[in-house]
Amino acid sequence: ILDIFGFEQFQTNSFEQLCINYANERLQQQFNWDIFKAEQAEYEAEGIEWQAIEFVDNQECLDLIDKKSSMGLLHLLDEECKIQRGTDEKFAQKARQTHAEHKDFDAPKGDQLTFAVKHYAGCVAYLCSGFREKNKDTLHQDLAAVMQQSQAEVVLALFPSEAPERESKRAGKPKAKGSDTMTVGSQFMTQLSSLMRTINATDVHYVRCIKPNTLNKPAIFDMAHSAHQLRCAGVLEAVRISRMAYPNRMPHASFVSRYALLAPSEWQAAHEVDMARARAAAPGDESARALCEGALALVVEDVARYQLGKTKVFFRAFLLEALEQRRGNALATYAVVVQKMLRSALWSRRFRLLRLSSVRLQALRRRQVQLSEYRRQRAAAIALAAAGRGLRARILRRRLLAAVRIQAAGRAAAARDRVYHLRRRLCATRLQAAVRSHRHRSAFTARRGAALRLQSKARMASQRRAYLRDLAEKKEEAKLSTQLAKLQARLQAEMEARQNAERALEAGAAADEGSGSGAAVAGDGGGVAGIAGAAASWVLGNMGGPSTSVEETSTMLSVVTKDRERLGQRLAAETEARKRLEAEKRELERKLNMGSATSQVETRSHRQIAEALSRTKDEVGEKTRIMQHQTIEIANLQNTKTALERRILALEKKISQYDDSFYALEARNVRDKTRMEEMGKAKSRAEEEKNICRLMLEQAHERWLKERSDLRKDALQKIQTNAARVREQRMQIAELQQAHRAQRQLAEEAKMYKEQCTVLMEKLSRAGVGGGTTPAASPGGVPSPRARPGGAVAAPLKAPSAANLLEKMKSSVSSSGLLGRATSKESPRAPPPAPDAP
Repeated sequence: ILDIFGFEQFQTNSFEQLCINYANERLQQQFNWDIFKAEQAEYEAEGIEWQAIEFVDNQECLDLIDKKSSMGLLHLLDEECKIQRGTDEKFAQKARQTHAEHKDFDAPKGDQLTFAVKHYAGCVAYLCSGFREKNKDTLHQDLAAVMQQSQAEVVLALFPSEAPERESKRAGKPKAKGSDTMTVGSQFMTQLSSLMRTINATDVHYVRCIKPNTLNKPAIFDMAHSAHQLRCAGVLEAVRISRMAYPNRMPHASFVSRYALLAPSEWQAAHEVDMARARAAAPGDESARALCEGALALVVEDVARYQLGKTKVFFRAFLLEALEQRRGNALATYAVVVQKMLRSALWSRRFRLLRLSSVRLQALRRRQVQLSEYRRQRAAAIALAAAGRGLRARILRRRLLAAVRIQAAGRAAAARDRVYHLRRRLCATRLQAAVRSHRHRSAFTARRGAALRLQSKARMASQRRAYLRDLAEKKEEAKLSTQLAKLQARLQAEMEARQNAERALEAGAAADEGSGSGAAVAGDGGGVAGIAGAAASWVLGNMGGPSTSVEETSTMLSVVTKDRERLGQRLAAETEARKRLEAEKRELERKLNMGSATSQVETRSHRQIAEALSRTKDEVGEKTRIMQHQTIEIANLQNTKTALERRILALEKKISQYDDSFYALEARNVRDKTRMEEMGKAKSRAEEEKNICRLMLEQAHERWLKERSDLRKDALQKIQTNAARVREQRMQIAELQQAHRAQRQLAEEAKMYKEQCTVLMEKLSRAGVGGGTTPAASPGGVPSPRARPGGAVAAPLKAPSAANLLEKMKSSVSSSGLLGRATSKESPRAPPPAPDAP
């Protein structure tokens, strides 16, 4: 793998760029020859008729650089390096004189140290400064000898021993001056020649790397930059050489398998077997070649645009693209046909499925109708048979179950009394439990409300203290800022006064020198010296005060700076305390939520135990209290929001005060750039704090709105749930009341039935007692109260029979409503017994 630099052209090109561009020229020539030879070899192997390809040969440019007979540039540089008094200017002059007529050499007239070489990628101007030193690259002989005595093979390979020198010594020939060292240019040419021999002895593959843009960013493609790189790399020339003859080629089998579909369908049907064999045929198969020739004659009309080789078919430029376009159109047509057939098959299948489904549905429907008719007739027959059997059974059962129902009614009345007493006792127990639960819950709610009020008052007091403390700090900071501005203004004034005094002193000294040079009398000179001394003493006297004020100003500035640092530390501490208070607030809210959840669980367990009516009342009361509690929480949140809005207003007032103070200081200290920058930074910090506070308040407001909406949703959901439960419980209460009324009516009916049974039993007992004689009766069938047992005043009454007694029992039972209508005809009633009958 050989990785080389690309073609280089900078604003200033030196010896390194000449070597790199020389190597690129040599590799470009090899690249062109490899492409040309590969094309020529393939055409000859395939038996293709072709014409000679003309391409740009850069051999003349290479001769300009490395040809020894014509003293190329590198040989001229080696010769100049061997001369002891050689210079870069002489090398440039020799290059101009030697190669002035060469077409690839150019020398600008304005710069004698510059020459230009017309490479294949473009004209490059080289500056000769430093060529000799870079070409020599000398190393001391002692160092070379030491490295040649190394035991490492890599070091020995880097510093080979000078065999030619030893041979010249052995032969006794004198050594040429300056020939004991090998220059960089000669080494480069030797190594490049060795590289070319290695390349010619191997199978070469070329990889060209293109940089899409100069910004080193993705998804950016600079077309002009990329085209310039392709031109410099020789790719465009290689493409031109490839496209001059037959740039596209393809094996016979591949062409048949890919483009046979463009032939007529009759030809495809006739050669279907041959095409299947051609796909698996080896390269150079005659059958595949003949099939490919036939397909080409049908597919391509212009015979001059292709040639058929021994194993491949060669195409002119743009022919393969046209075939690909035709193949794409054909495939699109076939795809439409396939889609049509597939849709037809799918819809046919769907139609068959729908038709089969409709037939099955009709069959199932007819079966269902017939089955329902059969079941109806069968049920009617069974019902008629059952009605007949039931009628006979009921007639017998009603005669036998009258006494059983009487006994059951009596036992049911006794059981209802016991159940009534038990339920009354249970209701009393539940009422007591509900009252105790209400008492404890009220106490817990009162304690929790008191704790919340205490906490809110404590937090309000702490926040008020913090607010007063922050207000005092901000006032103190504003006062210090005002003092600092005054001190700086005073310092500026004193510095201006000192500068004015110094300028006055210098002016006096200059005047003193002028007067001294113009006057010849010593007395005049002494007078001027006295005036200068007085002016100097006056300046020094005036400068004594400002120095003291400057020291005081510096001290006050340091004090102000310390106060600011102390205020910043206090502000950080207050921020940490505020964060701790917020964490404690969130913890207390979480505990309160847990307590409310626990109370809800307890309330739910009590509701499950309590009776329906008491549970409803407890739930309503509990939900009312929950709503009150939520109302209190909403009021607290509203108070919190109001407090936050007040804090926002206070912060906005503070920010407006800071802005006012900032603009006042800026108006006073317009000329002081340092102060303006500091105030600008302070303003930006204030704006950041304002934005942070506003963002915090907006987030808090959003959280409050979200919590309020969640609370409202929870409350509405709970109210709806409670309302549904209340409705269910009301329905249950109505059902219970209806059942109670039914039970009461049954009890009344049972009582009436009991009385009728008592009367009937008395009648039966009266009718069953009485031997063979009855007491005397008065005329009309009414016994006389004065009749005696042994008298025979009236005729005796006949005792009722058992059939009459049974008929009386049935009539009494049917009249009470406990039995149905009598199925048998009643017999005539016997006359009522006498009231005095035993």
